[in-house]
Amino acid sequence: MTKEAYLNALRAALAGMSEQEKDAAVSFCEEALMDRMETGLTEEEAVAAMEDPAQMAEKLAVAIGRAPEKAKPVTGEKGTDSNEWQKMLLTCPANRLNHIDLEAGNLPIKVILAQDDQVRLTYYTRARNVYEAKVDGDTMTLREVAREKKNGIFNMIFNFELGTLPRVEIVLEVPQDLMADLRIKTRNAGISLKGPRMLTHVDLGTTNGGLAIEQLKCISLEGHTTNGGLTANDVETKKTISLHTTNGGVSASRCHAKEHLALKTTNGGIAAKDCTANCEMNIHTTNGGLAFSGLDAGAITLRTSNSRINGSVKGPQSQWKIDSHTTNGKNSLPGWQDGAKPLNVHTTNANIHVTFE
Repeated sequence: MTKEAYLNALRAALAGMSEQEKDAAVSFCEEALMDRMETGLTEEEAVAAMEDPAQMAEKLAVAIGRAPEKAKPVTGEKGTDSNEWQKMLLTCPANRLNHIDLEAGNLPIKVILAQDDQVRLTYYTRARNVYEAKVDGDTMTLREVAREKKNGIFNMIFNFELGTLPRVEIVLEVPQDLMADLRIKTRNAGISLKGPRMLTHVDLGTTNGGLAIEQLKCISLEGHTTNGGLTANDVETKKTISLHTTNGGVSASRCHAKEHLALKTTNGGIAAKDCTANCEMNIHTTNGGLAFSGLDAGAITLRTSNSRINGSVKGPQSQWKIDSHTTNGKNSLPGWQDGAKPLNVHTTNANIHVTFE
C-alpha cells in the first residue's frame, strides 16, 4: 500500500471525528511515515510497519481530546520530608509518541531498551525538588516545576554532609524501533544512551557531566557538554553527528554519518577509530592530541595546537588534496598535494604523522 492510499483509508476510518481532528490525526500519521522513510525504509515498508488504518483510527480516536496522562507513584505515599525522594513511573505506548523531551537538574539520565512496545519513564520527585512528567498529545515531557530555596551555603553543606541527597537516577526505557525525536537536558550529571536503532533526531546536553552514547541509529545526533568527557560507539545517522565538549576528552569509534561528522573539544584529546562521513569530517581541539585510525570522508579536517596529530586515513595518499603544516615539529605529510579529496592537517609545536591505508 502506498502512503497516499494508507492516509486516505485512515481518513475514511475517522468518520466520527471533526474535520479539524481528522486533519490532526492524518498529519500525525503522515509525519510518522516520513520519519520511517528517512531511516531508509521504502514507502511500502514504512506503511507495512504501521498498524492498519482501522486499528490506528481507534487509537487516535481515544487519544485526541484526552486529558494529559501523568505519572503515578511506584510504591507507597509521597513523604512529607523535603529530602525524601518519591519514585514515580509514567508509561505510554510508543506509537503514540512523536517527541520525548526531558529536562532535569543535578540528576543523571539513562536511556535503555524496553522489552516491549511501551515507553517507561522512571523518575523521582520530592518536596524540595518537584518534578512533573506527563504525556500530552504526542509528546512526553519531564520538567522540574518547583524548587525550594536554599538558605545559603550553610544549608547546602549541611545537606551534603548528612547524606540527605541520595543518588537517584532517571531511567527512560524505549523500544528498539522507537520513532520519536529525543531531547534530554540535565546539569551537573551524566547522560547515557544505549540501544535504540530508529530514533529520529537526538539532542543530548549537560554541564559538568559526561555523555556516553552506544549502539544508536537515528536521523541526526547532537551531543554537547562542558567539563566532561564524551564517548560514542557504534552510531549511525542518516544526516549528521555533532559531538562537542570543553575541558574533556572525546572518544568515537565506528561512527558513521551520511552527511557531516564533527568532533570538537578544548583542553582535551580526541580519539577516533573507524569513523566515516559521506561529506565532511571535522576533528578539532586545542591543547590536546589527536589519535585516529581508519578515517574516511569526502573531506577531512584535523586541527589542534601544542599537541601531536597521529593516525591513519583510508585510501592512497594520491587521492587526497593535502594542506598540512606545523611549527616546531616534524611532518610526515607534504605541505601541499593536489588530489581529489581535501585533507587539512594543522598543529603547532608538535609533530604530524599520518599514514594511508
